[in-house]
Amino acid sequence: RHYPRPVCPHCFSMESAYKEMPTGGAIHSWTVCHHPFNFFFKATVPYIVALVDMDAGVRVNAQIRGVAEGDLAIGKRVRLAFEPVTKEVTLPCFVAE
Repeated sequence: RHYPRPVCPHCFSMESAYKEMPTGGAIHSWTVCHHPFNFFFKATVPYIVALVDMDAGVRVNAQIRGVAEGDLAIGKRVRLAFEPVTKEVTLPCFVAE
C-alpha cells in the first residue's frame, strides 16, 4: 500500500511487508510551486512536484529534479530516485528516465 501506513485501507489488516518495486513511471500531472510547503523548501522555490503513475501500479508524488518545466508532458517517463537531505532524512524525487 502506498502511502505507507500501519492499517490497510481496504481490509483493515495490520499485516504488511515492504517489497522492492520498479522505479519507472509516467507523469500523470504536475504543478510548479512558487510558495513553499514549509520553511525547509523555501530556498528551492520555484520547484516542480509531479504525480506519477508508477509501473508498480501506485501513484507517487515528489519533486522532479533536472527536468525543465518546458520539457514536462503527461505520459513523460521518469524514474524514482532518493535524495539524502540529512543523516536521518532521505526524500524521494523523480529524474528523467
